[in-house]
Amino acid sequence: MIRCLVIGLLLLALTQRGVANSLPMITNVKVVRSSPDKVKVLYDLLDEDNDELEVRIRLSPRDSTFFKRPTRFVYGDIGENVHPGKGRCIWIDYRGDSLPSPPLLLAYDGTGFGGEMIKIAKGKKVFYLDKYEVTNVEFEAFVEVGGYAERQYWLITDGSVTKPEIGWNYNLTYGWNCPKFWDLKGLPYFSGDPYSPLPHSPVIGVSWFEAYAYAKWAGKRLPSLYEWELASGEVDGLSFPWGDDFFLDQAPPLYKLCNWRLGYKGYTYQGFATDGFPYAAPVGWYSPQGDSPWGVSDMVGNCWEWCEDAVGNVQYATFICAYRALKGGGWKATPSWLGPEEREKDICPLLRTNSTGFRCARSAP
Repeated sequence: MIRCLVIGLLLLALTQRGVANSLPMITNVKVVRSSPDKVKVLYDLLDEDNDELEVRIRLSPRDSTFFKRPTRFVYGDIGENVHPGKGRCIWIDYRGDSLPSPPLLLAYDGTGFGGEMIKIAKGKKVFYLDKYEVTNVEFEAFVEVGGYAERQYWLITDGSVTKPEIGWNYNLTYGWNCPKFWDLKGLPYFSGDPYSPLPHSPVIGVSWFEAYAYAKWAGKRLPSLYEWELASGEVDGLSFPWGDDFFLDQAPPLYKLCNWRLGYKGYTYQGFATDGFPYAAPVGWYSPQGDSPWGVSDMVGNCWEWCEDAVGNVQYATFICAYRALKGGGWKATPSWLGPEEREKDICPLLRTNSTGFRCARSAP
């Protein structure tokens, strides 16, 4: 019997000879059971080139007999020659005693884009940014398909280092095979993470190199500092994504704009109730009220987020590497550490902490 069904839509752009393509995006996915043995997946398919596409679906009914064979993950073709547009629908057979969990939007081999992305445009600057931080189930797909063993994803080709293989070498040296607090002997791998254990909690405990490798696998990249600050409203002078008052509309016992240090090691602010998450909260938990003017969630608190920028050099043990930028503040931060001057720091890219994650960006075509 299926206890949990995670659905992810994958896209493959049909190639055009000699023509550069923009890659597609899936947004606004909803999954509903339409009958005891049918599931309807509704989604919008966006592609600026309006190419015909192949749509795939990823199912993860753990240890089930879905599709009449035991499996942990199922990848299947849904159809070719699918035209972009809104209100697209897929029907699949389903046998289980519960409704599907929220859909998993992920990338596979760089052909699609995981998670909903927000288009951000200011002047000549146009790019896309993940609405949410990369989640455990999204990152788990990278682990499952062997992303840690694929050298191509770890080669740093953005020109920020003189030795592109540095990330791959660190990966081998430290024997990474998953985020710091995961256990590959358990299912799901992230369930034992004491700080971020839920499927749609942000993945934490990843170095800059792991974030870079995931983004490259997903057909994306890490955002620049300017892009992050533009998406958060900081470029336009906002102290916080929702305005200039950190405590806006937050009279005790309400707390609803971001995840900060309410319950960490028993520490609380007098008069404020915990939001139920002493560590990382599920992504989007404070949306839309805590979103930035662009509609991007969790840009303050919850977890520090890696950016692509290299900032100077740091001596770390017996070697030297470039600092990388972090933004956001994390769930440990107090209000004094969440203001625009404090929610940025430059740190060694090997850092893997219980409040460090990331989100991805992509360039406009």
